[in-house]
Amino acid sequence: MADFIQHIGNRDVQKQFLSNASESLILGGRFYLSCFNLNIKNYIKGDIQGAYANGSIPYERIHHLELHQLFPQQLSIENIYPMNIFHTPLLDRIARSFPFSGFLGRMTVVTGRKVQ
Repeated sequence: MADFIQHIGNRDVQKQFLSNASESLILGGRFYLSCFNLNIKNYIKGDIQGAYANGSIPYERIHHLELHQLFPQQLSIENIYPMNIFHTPLLDRIARSFPFSGFLGRMTVVTGRKVQ
């Protein structure tokens, strides 16, 4: 699930979507999700909600700590990490090892598996 959850409805709709999507996984099945992160730059600029394509594709950035709350209990989150801090994979891997790196990434990645 790459780069789309921030475009569908409010948090309740997003939570329900992830619950429905989890039903399609077999026990032990793995998942990957990426979405817009609410980083410090976007927060300062006030770019939390907006739209693309003349308003036809709305978005709301999701804070990396809030994202965890959207997942149903049957999905075990193994990693949540920022991505696109520097647009370079090696520098991103280095940067995300520092505290507060979640406030810098343009995207957030969540990985895990179905446990129930």
